[in-house]
Amino acid sequence: TSHATQKLNSINSPNFFICVMPPKSLMFDVCDHQFVPPHRILGEDERRKVMEKYDNGKLPVIYLDDPVAKYMGARVGDVFEIVRNRPNVGEHLYYRQVFKNRDQ
Repeated sequence: TSHATQKLNSINSPNFFICVMPPKSLMFDVCDHQFVPPHRILGEDERRKVMEKYDNGKLPVIYLDDPVAKYMGARVGDVFEIVRNRPNVGEHLYYRQVFKNRDQ
C-alpha cells in the first residue's frame, strides 16, 4: 500500500536496505533474457580496484531505476561487472557505476 511504502521509505538505517518494488516487477527474472548480458555487483575490494584502474570513478553510468539495478538491489555507488560476448573478440568485461538520477 502507499502508506506502507511511505513508512518504509522514511526508515533511515545503515544496517539494512529496503527496496520497495511492485509485485508485477517481480513476475519474471529480468536478467534471464537473451539480450541482457550477465551482471554482477562487485564486492568492496573489487570495486576499489576497478575505481583505481579507471581513473578513480570515470565509469559509465547505470541508474537506480534501471530494471537490472532494481532487480539486483543495487545501491548508489555500487559497480556492476557486465560480461558481453562479441563474435570477433569473445568475452569482454564492462563496468557501470550506480547513480541515483541523471543530476548526480
